[in-house]
Amino acid sequence: MNFLLISLGSRGDINPFISLALALKKRGHNATIITSEVYEKLITDLGLSFISCGSAEEYYEVIRHPDLYDPKKVFFLFEKIVLGSMPLLYRILAGFDPKDTTLVATSLMLGARMAHEKYEFPLITVCLQPQVFWSAEKPSVFPTGSSALQRLPFFLRKIFCVLIDRYLVDRTLSPQVNQFRSTLGLPKIHHILSRWSYSPQKIIGCFPDWFAQPAADWPANLELTGFVHYDENPDELLAPEILNFLAAGEAPLVFTYGTFVTQGDHFFKTSIEAARKLGRRCLILTQHPEQLPSLNAKNEMLVSYVPLKKLLPHAAAIVHHGGIGTISQALVAALPQLIVPMSYDQPDNAFRLEKLGVSLTIPPKKYSLDRAARTLQKLLDSREIKSQCLHYSKKINFHQAEQQLCKAIEKLSEEKFQ
Repeated sequence: MNFLLISLGSRGDINPFISLALALKKRGHNATIITSEVYEKLITDLGLSFISCGSAEEYYEVIRHPDLYDPKKVFFLFEKIVLGSMPLLYRILAGFDPKDTTLVATSLMLGARMAHEKYEFPLITVCLQPQVFWSAEKPSVFPTGSSALQRLPFFLRKIFCVLIDRYLVDRTLSPQVNQFRSTLGLPKIHHILSRWSYSPQKIIGCFPDWFAQPAADWPANLELTGFVHYDENPDELLAPEILNFLAAGEAPLVFTYGTFVTQGDHFFKTSIEAARKLGRRCLILTQHPEQLPSLNAKNEMLVSYVPLKKLLPHAAAIVHHGGIGTISQALVAALPQLIVPMSYDQPDNAFRLEKLGVSLTIPPKKYSLDRAARTLQKLLDSREIKSQCLHYSKKINFHQAEQQLCKAIEKLSEEKFQ
C-alpha cells in the first residue's frame, strides 16, 4: 500500500510519524512523510521518502516569532502553519492517485481533508493529544491554563463550546478556508476544527485511555492506540562526555523546553538557579543555547540532542514544557515531572498528568526561583509521586501501540481498495 504521512510542527509533532513510517516500511508498504523542509535530512537519512511542505525559512520565522507561545494569541500558529500550509499541501496531494494512496494526517492538515473531499482519498486522522477533541462533557484545559470551563454546569459548558466554535474559531478560520474551498468548487463549511477537520472514515488517538478517557461527545469513529514515539538513534550508547558527567555525581535534573522554543531564557535561567539553590546537578537539553546563562561546567551540562530513552533512566526528575512526546518518554522512565506549560495542548497535558499523580505544575508567569526550588524539592521527596511513576511506566508499550496503529491504518486501506 502507498501511504502519505502528513504533519507540521515541532519534533514532537513529527516523531510519531517517523515511527509510523518506519513500521509501515517494515510491513512492506510505501510510506512518504510530508512535512517541513527542516526535517528532510533527518527523514531521508533513515531511508524514508520525503516531500517538502514549507521551507526552512518559514519554519524558523515561526519558531522565532514573539507571539508563538502567547496563550492570548493561539491563532498565530493556526494562521502560519494550519492556514499557511493548506493550499500547498492540497496541490501536493492532487498529484497522487487516490485509487492506491491513503492519507494519514493530523486534524490541523486541512489541505489533506480537502483532498479527501475532492478526490476521495482514504483519510485517517491521527491525533497525538486529547486536547484536540472538543467536548462539553469532559472539556480540556484552555491554552491559557484555565480549567474554569470544567467547573461550569453541563448546559453552560455546551453553550460556551458553541459560542467559542461559532464566534471565535470559525470567525477566524472560515474566511480563508472557505475562500480556498470556493476555488476548488467545494461548498462552504462551518465547525471547521470542532467537527469538519477530522476524517469521517477513521480517527486514531495516539494516547492511552488512562491518560484521557474518551468522552461521549468525542467522535464515534475514534480508536485509541497508546503513545507512539520515535527517538533518534535509540540504540546508540550515550556520548562519553555525557557518561562521564553522569558518573561524576548524583543523578541530575533534566531541563528541556522543546525543539520549538527559542525564547526560553526565563525558564532556563530560573531552572538552573533553582538547581543551584537545591545543590543539584543539571543537564540542559536545547538546540538553541543562546537562551542559556553562563554554566558551571562541573555541575551543569548543555547537550543539543540525546535520546531520552537512554538519558532519562539516569535522571532524578525532568522539568519541561508538557509536550506529549516528552511526557510519554518520562512516563516510561518512571521519572517525576515538573511541567511549566506555555500554550496549545501543554496546559491540558499538564492537567491530565497531575491527575495521574506523577507530576506537579507551575504556570510560566509564576515560575520564580523560590517556587521552582520549593516545587522541585517536593517532587523529589514525594514517595507517592515516585510510586505512581512506577505504576504508569508499566502500562506503556511503544512497540505495541505502533503495531496497533499500523493495523488500524491497514484495515481502512484494505476496506477502501478492495
